[in-house]
Amino acid sequence: MRRAEESSQRIFHHMRTVTFILSAAVLVAAASAQTTYSELHGYTPTSDVSSQAKIDFDQQMVMDAVAEDPVNFALAKDKYMNGGNSAGRTLQKFSTTIGDEGGATMLKMASDSAISVVQAYASYWSSNPISGDSSVTCKSGSAVTGCPNYADTIVMAALNNKGDYMLDTPGDRDVVRAQIVKKGTAYHAVWLYVVGRLSEAVTQAAKFDTTTKKMMDGKTAEETVGMAVDEAWAYHTGSQNANLPMKLAKSRGVNFGTCSAIPDALLAAFKDAQKYAATETFDLAMFTKAATDIVPLMTIPIVQGCLRYAYRADGKVMDFAAADAADLAILAEAHIFCAGLYPQMAAADAKVVRDMVDPTKKMTIVARTIKDTLERNYGVMSISPGQVGEWNAVDYECATGGASTAGSSLLLAAASVLVAFVGGRHW
Repeated sequence: MRRAEESSQRIFHHMRTVTFILSAAVLVAAASAQTTYSELHGYTPTSDVSSQAKIDFDQQMVMDAVAEDPVNFALAKDKYMNGGNSAGRTLQKFSTTIGDEGGATMLKMASDSAISVVQAYASYWSSNPISGDSSVTCKSGSAVTGCPNYADTIVMAALNNKGDYMLDTPGDRDVVRAQIVKKGTAYHAVWLYVVGRLSEAVTQAAKFDTTTKKMMDGKTAEETVGMAVDEAWAYHTGSQNANLPMKLAKSRGVNFGTCSAIPDALLAAFKDAQKYAATETFDLAMFTKAATDIVPLMTIPIVQGCLRYAYRADGKVMDFAAADAADLAILAEAHIFCAGLYPQMAAADAKVVRDMVDPTKKMTIVARTIKDTLERNYGVMSISPGQVGEWNAVDYECATGGASTAGSSLLLAAASVLVAFVGGRHW
């Protein structure tokens, strides 16, 4: 009996040991496994960014407010400043806090590794501010000097009917301020904040220890670098893939015959960044390159927006106070889209375009001049004429999902050949 009991005890202890080992193995596997969350427009984040992505609902509320008749600027201002859908985040804070984010200046221009993208925007708008609301001025942050909050100065001037955007209200001219608010939030405040999150990711990536495969604080690459990339994607697309920069890329693809080429390239670039930010496939050089390559792709839809409205406003005088009511939205969009490009242009060329779409200059818009001037700066922006495509008054036909049809692909190819042949001087 005693031997039987001893045998039973040995078996029990053995089984307990095996159970412990198996449990430990399961825990180790669970800890090392990469947690994933619901796919977000083709991208599967490794962190929970569902709340961040809901910033598009704040943007929608701003857009709904300025679409009211008469325009409800008070409501638009409330939603811009206070939000309510993305916990702890507002459209205004994107602009007013980026200057205080320690890693905001680490992401450099693809064409010049000495120039920080965020700092370039802050420096340009510090030297060339708009005439806006005197109570909302450029403010250096603890990490970014100059005017990192430039988007807020533009949006608040339009909301408050101040400076360059002071117009009789209510009335037909409210559409000018409405367009500047809509585009200033989505394609200036959000756009630059996405760049800021990518810049923070680059900053964190430099702290990864390839020996321990941990960050300096013991966290994983996914928890720090990966999360910053996930957030950048969430802010770029939003929860519904509407109203934010990625939606613009899709819309302009139809206008310029590039169809889904730029959105597809953006998704691929973000996936590359995510891959090289993962613990098991971490590569600092490749990650930095992937993050850097995203900015030119994000710039292309802004270029397309500037060109589209320059073409539509061709021959019209840029004067918000005197223009025909039917032309006001077009003039406002030319003004606000082109404003997103000046910090990436040679100073003299930026002045040429800005003067032409500046309502205080009252110049006649010559679309050919704007087009030629932008093309001279494509190299600085690290983009090509083929990526931008050719604007057409009638939208190109794109296959379901945005891919080019054979016809539009041939047109785009022909346009690229023509650009190469005449050195970029074409219409």
